[in-house]
Amino acid sequence: NDVEFLPEISAVKYTGEKTEIHISANRFYRLPSFTELYYEDLVNKGDPSLKKESSLNYTLGSSLSNYGILKKVSCDLFLRDESNIIDWLETAPGSKKYNAVNVGSIRRQGVELRAGFALRGGLAALPGAVVVHGEDLEEDLAVLFWIGRSGHQHPEDGSAHEDQRLASPPSA
Repeated sequence: NDVEFLPEISAVKYTGEKTEIHISANRFYRLPSFTELYYEDLVNKGDPSLKKESSLNYTLGSSLSNYGILKKVSCDLFLRDESNIIDWLETAPGSKKYNAVNVGSIRRQGVELRAGFALRGGLAALPGAVVVHGEDLEEDLAVLFWIGRSGHQHPEDGSAHEDQRLASPPSA
């Protein structure tokens, strides 16, 4: 039974009534899923010896809140150093059989843009986009779009609760 220490530090500087600058750093890990560990069929095979993914994450950003119909607009720069990435790789070229494996490490850096719009009935639309640049893996540049970002306002304090889903980039 391993115990992990996952430190996080964040700071916010309010530069005006509606603006802020924020910075954060943290350590994160993700355990392999049951499927990645144990699933097996004619095409896929999990691996019970997979290591957990881990990362060091850094963010610097700024946001503007409550400006007309805009509830929030933000821009974040980020850097993630990830290791023991888990992926499904083809066992041999053209075999169409895949094994779950730890494929190595990657450094990802990019920018995330978000905007929240107030809608009728206490609803909010929260579209955004992420541009990621990764080093040390097959793809050098991926553009990912946040889709299905919806939220509702909490009746007591007005805070938004978000449901975030990330779409994969289209295949080349």
